[in-house]
Amino acid sequence: PKLPRDFATKWPHSDTVDKSCQQWSLAQKNTCPVTGHSLPHSLTAPNHLLHDMIAEWCLDHSNLARSSIGRSLPLVPPAEDEIQEILELFSGHSVRQKEALRMLNLVSKTSKGMQPCLAKWPELTPLLMDLRKHWMNVWSADIEAQRISLIHNLSMHRPNREILAGQNEVPAVLKNVVERAGKLGLSASLLAMVASIIATLSEFDVFRKRMVTIGGMKMLSGLLKIEDVVLRKETGAAILALCADEEAKLSAAVSDVPDKLLECFMATDEFLLLLDRLPKSPEALNMICDKAMELVNIVMEEDAGGMVTSQGIHSAISLIFVITERDVGKLKVKNVEDFKERLRELSSKRIPMQTMFQVEKITKTLSEMFPAPTTQLQNQ
Repeated sequence: PKLPRDFATKWPHSDTVDKSCQQWSLAQKNTCPVTGHSLPHSLTAPNHLLHDMIAEWCLDHSNLARSSIGRSLPLVPPAEDEIQEILELFSGHSVRQKEALRMLNLVSKTSKGMQPCLAKWPELTPLLMDLRKHWMNVWSADIEAQRISLIHNLSMHRPNREILAGQNEVPAVLKNVVERAGKLGLSASLLAMVASIIATLSEFDVFRKRMVTIGGMKMLSGLLKIEDVVLRKETGAAILALCADEEAKLSAAVSDVPDKLLECFMATDEFLLLLDRLPKSPEALNMICDKAMELVNIVMEEDAGGMVTSQGIHSAISLIFVITERDVGKLKVKNVEDFKERLRELSSKRIPMQTMFQVEKITKTLSEMFPAPTTQLQNQ
């Protein structure tokens, strides 16, 4: 079946229908095609979100003919002269500039970050970095969202990613977005996108080191305070990507990252790896001891909702080892024998030597603290 050409009708009851349904409704004197009831008016609004979602889906299923979705979706990357025309709009007034930003965002999204090519249009990168300076009086959350979305899309394509990572201004721009989030009313999802950009660009040392130098670790530590699961997961990934050397790890410790991770603890690879690798204060170590049963449950689970891989489990074992050395009494495991059996099962697989050593020490300590029950002979 063909996808509808124009599915952008959003009715008063918030349902979205094909344009043909709208035409039918008008012919039936504004009868709702969903409920069959009379509508108070015939006004509708385009559902751009659904339009973009279907466009992106079609890109991932390229066997679909372009004609099946109509001409309005830019599935074919624009020619160089078309991109040049879009860029020239930035020299006009603010309305034309906003339209240019929106168009570039859509082009970057539908081309999976390949277009516009920053190597061919080097003027675009500094333009994006300095955009807020030119729009100080009219800068809004919507404009910022368009800019960050464009940078995020471009970072998906490695040649563009490398150019972005090499720009001195990019770390400061991202940090500034986070610092102004409250004033602009930026959503948690947009801040998660900023964290995602940081994680992606940290592939390159020049960006990573500059991000740490300007206080990026403290900024990310602050994002962990926001109660949003996606944002916290992306922030954890960004911090982990930055912690590629001892200097960055020390910066994370100074910025209280371990404490913040424990305060909003999530069973994810990123959180577990960071808690395992980062220097920890005595307070953080005590907090880890308080998480003993959560860590045991992570190790016991075959699949923790797809959030924890073998790497995360190895880090959980490392943290449990710290607990056995510091306060083994916190390991109030319901069934010690089942836990020991699980550890033996894991050690029979290919695991790092250090983890193997830790498993042996944990098993030995638990056997000494909680001996296996012996069979009692009852006198008849």
